[in-house]
Amino acid sequence: MKDNGLLVQYFNANTPADQTLWAKAVKDAATLKKLGATAVWFPPATKGAAGKDDRGYAPYDLYDLGEFNQKGSVGTRYGTKKEYLEAIDAMKAQGINVYADIAVRQKLGADSVEKVTAADFNAKDIPQMIGNKKIVGALSKFTFPGRKSKYSKFKWNWNHFAGIDWQQDDFKRRVCELSGMTETEAEKKYKLSKYDYIIGSELDLYNQEVYDELMAWAKWYEDVTGVDGFRFQEAEKIPGWFIRDFAEAASNAGEEEKEIFTVGDFWHWRCDYINDYIASADNQPSMFDVPLHFSFHDASVAEGEYDLSRLLDGSMMMSNPAKAVTFVENHESQPGGVLESAVAEWLTTGICDHFIKRTGISMYVHG
Repeated sequence: MKDNGLLVQYFNANTPADQTLWAKAVKDAATLKKLGATAVWFPPATKGAAGKDDRGYAPYDLYDLGEFNQKGSVGTRYGTKKEYLEAIDAMKAQGINVYADIAVRQKLGADSVEKVTAADFNAKDIPQMIGNKKIVGALSKFTFPGRKSKYSKFKWNWNHFAGIDWQQDDFKRRVCELSGMTETEAEKKYKLSKYDYIIGSELDLYNQEVYDELMAWAKWYEDVTGVDGFRFQEAEKIPGWFIRDFAEAASNAGEEEKEIFTVGDFWHWRCDYINDYIASADNQPSMFDVPLHFSFHDASVAEGEYDLSRLLDGSMMMSNPAKAVTFVENHESQPGGVLESAVAEWLTTGICDHFIKRTGISMYVHG
């Protein structure tokens, strides 16, 4: 039987913007190995709209890993491209796999505005059109003047996006059009969570030019970094076939085909939704066991009124263990996170330790 691995999330929601994380990772690699880590999950290395202050989930230029003077800095929140590659090398030297966090649903920090016709939609689970179509100034033109077309000559415009956010101060986060689809059909197709909303300019992954550029970027990223896998933010909003194709493109980046691990977030308590998504991606990605996390949370706040013998009920560990990546908390569920559902300390440090020893379930932690 293959041993379960230990994936360490090497950041959290409060990781400081001091551009030292990559350098720190080099120093910590040997310690992580001694602690039993078999893989590390690094935060997004791409340049974000807020430059050195950006956590990486507001991506501006996917090809800028801390190399170009854009958005007010050369390095990202975590350091420079050179330091990032050194951190990856340090982990690999210890036999630790490296998984890169990527955000491929949206872009922010456009270089110029375009006038487009758009319809304003309500930022809820099911898109609801508000008012009539109108001409708006869309933050949708990305030309990356600081990079000067190095690595890619592709320039983004409004044709490459399915939705735009042009009135951030009013929190009108969605401007898009889903014509000919009833709310029931939309719910069936997307199985949206209550946390669904769009920021910035949402990429149209069904656009052939967008698809081709992102597949080319997958190969470039793998060729440059040599990472062993990718974590996809909000996987439920990404077509399953895209993750499958992305992994295939990355796996063929070098002279020899390489196995690429992929894992995604699908923040829903229904494991059948998550398993349906995995099936839609030809069983390629693993997924975080969010239902089990919610069970941990519920048990920790139930004040003794929780049957621990049913802790695994409804989890991916029960329905699809080969694709389950179990966890207690991460940067989104921790206090102050966008999906706050913290697990009380008594359960994290007590029962969970016993649970791991008895079941062999692997878990990751954030530092």
